This record gives sequence, structure tokens and C-alpha cells, in this order.
Amino acid sequence: MNAARDDALIGRVRATGLAVTVRTEGAAGDLPAGIDTSAYRIVQEALTNIIKHARANTAQVTLHYGPQELVIDIIDDGQAAVPAADGVHNAGRGIIGMRERVALYGGSLTARPRPDGGFQIHARFPLPPLGPPS
Repeated sequence: MNAARDDALIGRVRATGLAVTVRTEGAAGDLPAGIDTSAYRIVQEALTNIIKHARANTAQVTLHYGPQELVIDIIDDGQAAVPAADGVHNAGRGIIGMRERVALYGGSLTARPRPDGGFQIHARFPLPPLGPPS
């Protein structure tokens, strides 16, 4: 992901009073443009949802760059949305949009309340192989 763009986003979120930490695991290589943009938009949407809905004090974004996938975890310490009477979490349009972005690239996204409070977004993007085949 683009460091300058990401830093600007995190700075804007921190200006709202939300304490955000970002952790990067693995080597952040060049991502395909579509995956890069989708990953950024997922982080942006998740942090926006935290600000608007969670009444959280802290959030953590973890970007794990592996050789075959990019995994994004975003957690907060806020109040998670209450599941409907049937026990199913009602995903808002933002979460639906995040799922659609990941699905475009063959990935997956889960969004759910955390057992100890707060909420978690877990997105996984498979990455194309690096370099020519051997």
C-alpha cells in the first residue's frame, strides 16, 4: 500500500480522537493496482465505521504481507453492533462494499463482533505469483 496515502489517512483518523496503531508484518512489496486500491478502501471504510458507530477509543490495523496473500485485520475496542434477534449480524452497506471489493480479487472478508468487545474486520487478498514461472 502507498505509505504517504496511508499515513495521511491515519493522520486524519487520529485527528478525530481515535488512537490508531498500524502494524506491518512481512515485506510490503508492490501490489497490483486494483488490490492496492481495494485494500486502502477497506481500511478507510473500517476506520470510518469505527468513528461513526463504535464509540471506540482505540483501533489497530495490521497489514500482513505474505508471499501469496495480503491479510488485513482491523480491530477496535468500541461497542459492537448488536446482532438481530435471529443471531445474525446485519451488515451495513459499508461492510457489503468491503466484501464486494475483496471478492473481485478472489479473496474473503469477515466482519464480526469480538468476544471481549469491539469489532473485527478480517480481509484476505490472494496475490498473483511473483516473477515468471520456473
